[in-house]
Amino acid sequence: KHFPGYGGVTFNPEQDRLPRTPRIPEISYFQKAIEARPEFIMTSNVVYSELDEGIPFTFSRKGIRLLKQKLRGDYLIISDDLTSMALIADFAIAKSVLLAKNAGVDILLLCHEPAPQAQQVAFHALVDAVKERSVNERNIDTSVRRILRLKQRLSSFYPEGSFRMFAMDN
Repeated sequence: KHFPGYGGVTFNPEQDRLPRTPRIPEISYFQKAIEARPEFIMTSNVVYSELDEGIPFTFSRKGIRLLKQKLRGDYLIISDDLTSMALIADFAIAKSVLLAKNAGVDILLLCHEPAPQAQQVAFHALVDAVKERSVNERNIDTSVRRILRLKQRLSSFYPEGSFRMFAMDN
């Protein structure tokens, strides 16, 4: 998790401040781990200056493209917590979800609630962005289909009825 890593970060990156590092850390262990065919890869909320100055990896199109090039496979890209204290100090929740979605993240995590109704703010930001065409609806649809395919694959591991499945077109 946390691709491409927190190498060199010596403080709590969830609370203290947004981590910044000049270079992307060594990723060979991620390349080895991808052989296990994980279902998800989580991004890190670190700014890697050599990649995208001032933009956390989770929001970086260059970063997500790098992840896909280096770790080829069929997995969902999941964000690190978009409501971490360190991240929201620099990025509003509504902006974070739009940046992450436009970068290519499939699943957006909002794990804490530093602001009232963070999840509702995120949901309405995405709905409005689709209406305004600042987020491509096809990208959301593609992520939803990929999530539903994973749920369908996982349902085969659970007894009937213990893993609820939504209907899926195509």
